[in-house]
Amino acid sequence: MQSFFESVWFTTIYPLLLLLSIAGGYILARSQYLKKQVWKPSGTENAIIGFYSLLLSFALLSSGNAHKERTNLVHQHADALSAIYRESELSSDSVTGVIRESLVAILTTKLESINQKAKDEDIVSDTKTDSLYGKLHSDIKQMARLKVITPEENRFYIDKLNVAIALDYHIQYSELERTPITIMILLIGGSFLIGILIGFTNGFNEEHHFLIPFIFFVLTSLTVISIRDLDNPTVGWIRPSYKNYENMLMDIKN
Repeated sequence: MQSFFESVWFTTIYPLLLLLSIAGGYILARSQYLKKQVWKPSGTENAIIGFYSLLLSFALLSSGNAHKERTNLVHQHADALSAIYRESELSSDSVTGVIRESLVAILTTKLESINQKAKDEDIVSDTKTDSLYGKLHSDIKQMARLKVITPEENRFYIDKLNVAIALDYHIQYSELERTPITIMILLIGGSFLIGILIGFTNGFNEEHHFLIPFIFFVLTSLTVISIRDLDNPTVGWIRPSYKNYENMLMDIKN
């Protein structure tokens, strides 16, 4: 079920089903109207629509916050790597060279991994980046043993490197976070029911107002698709900004 929500088919099939639910409610109302059955609004229709609107806005807010958190993790990770490089510039040229080479490799691999995930969403862990972190860790320990760097510098590098590694794992696992499947089923099923209700109430009116069903269709479709898109940062249209990595890589190379 989750794979269907994240597929391209969902973007096409869901709006069609929502449109059919509105049309179904309209046809049902017209068939009942032709039989001279009277239906009067009780006032609870607006309450039901309002309740669904709250659910929809809550889900959109949660997905938006998750997207913002992913972007903040990227910035924090880049800041941790940047702190390592800035500290290395205060040391000898040999230390700066070792740190620069490792950070360029890490950032290059990270950007390549992001592009690869856009093609294959099943990729979660980046083993190549993990090995590069391990190499940098070993280089720092070796420089400390050779007394190329002071114990204080060694402690600073190791602490910042550990922070960067932890943040990298947070970024990878945050890409797996999704709106719970039960919530998605509730939102989608609820939209169909509200679509039937809106089509039904519109069909019973002597003067048909197609503007309200149209607005509901557009807003609901875009909102649900946006929630689905925000949930999938690797292949969705809305993705965290990785410009920080690109700018940092450019600064280090220069």
